Amino acid sequence: MPHDKIKVLELFSGIGGMHWALKEASQVVGFDFEVVRAIDICDHANEVYAYNFPNVDVRASNICGLTAEELNKLDINAIFMSPPCQPFSRQGNQKDTTDSRTQPLLHIMDKLLRNVNTLKYVLLENVKGFEVSQAHDILTSVLKSCGFKVQEYLICPKQLGIPNSRLRYYLIASKLEAFVPKDHLILNIVDDIDSSLLKVFQKPGSNLSSYMDFESVKALNDDFLRVEDKLLEKHAEVLDIVNSQSNGSCCFTKAYGKYAKGTGSVIQQSGDLDLAFQSLGQAKEREERLQILETLKLRYFSPKEVSNLLGFPKNFTFPSSMMRQNGTNPRLCFRLLGNSLNVTVVALLTAILFKDYSP
Repeated sequence: MPHDKIKVLELFSGIGGMHWALKEASQVVGFDFEVVRAIDICDHANEVYAYNFPNVDVRASNICGLTAEELNKLDINAIFMSPPCQPFSRQGNQKDTTDSRTQPLLHIMDKLLRNVNTLKYVLLENVKGFEVSQAHDILTSVLKSCGFKVQEYLICPKQLGIPNSRLRYYLIASKLEAFVPKDHLILNIVDDIDSSLLKVFQKPGSNLSSYMDFESVKALNDDFLRVEDKLLEKHAEVLDIVNSQSNGSCCFTKAYGKYAKGTGSVIQQSGDLDLAFQSLGQAKEREERLQILETLKLRYFSPKEVSNLLGFPKNFTFPSSMMRQNGTNPRLCFRLLGNSLNVTVVALLTAILFKDYSP
């Protein structure tokens, strides 16, 4: 017998990470979700979203122009959102509510959460640091005043056995009586959820080999993924170098492939890393240093490998308009993926949020 669908409005929708999470969670909760509209200001992100979900109403409209009357006509039950993180990030300006990029979130809090009659669920993802912001305090206060019960988390995918660091703040909120949150910020989700639910999403003992995609690497011109000599010459010592057997990798940011430090790991395809860096310390000439580093055959992860680590499914892809003659435009894909989220973590939180819902 068919179930009623939960109608979801996806805001700051990016390349569709939350939609993929909803699809994954639906297999666990036993009913379907319908994304009635997805909104983001980035044209490239909207292009990727529409390519993967051609039946969704994807718009580049201004969130500050959304009205409760409009959303009431859509009859939405849930808002899933990932607002810009720069106002709250350590690497941003930390202007919080005074940053112009926070205005859409303030509009959501002031004009929408209070006045959308059918809204019963909210899920928000943001950077660590949001939990100590003014925007956070306003959001939680508004939600509680509207009858929502709120649960907050700081989750890294490594807690689920995924070999990638991406510590993020998450909030789920529900008006259901059966939803009983803890009275504290949960720092380790593994200790706070039902083991049967954890078993579905946990990936124990996995290393990077499970996420490699050599077909996507082969499809790209070597120059696109090879770590350039200029970067190796100046920044080899600050690169986070991993191999296929590694159990971790650094968080991939939108600057991956552009800057060396703190933007994501690179893969060692051959050689002995310890021996190479010992030799590097003794080498003085530029050519000698480059020859030593060349033995490691360092390359960037392909966009497909990054999307695998972020939990996107195998059938997720970038549109042909983003393809170069010799393969995908990795810099653009890295930027879009770096602004995205971990699908598996959001799918787990969606399952927690809706586990007591009865269609």
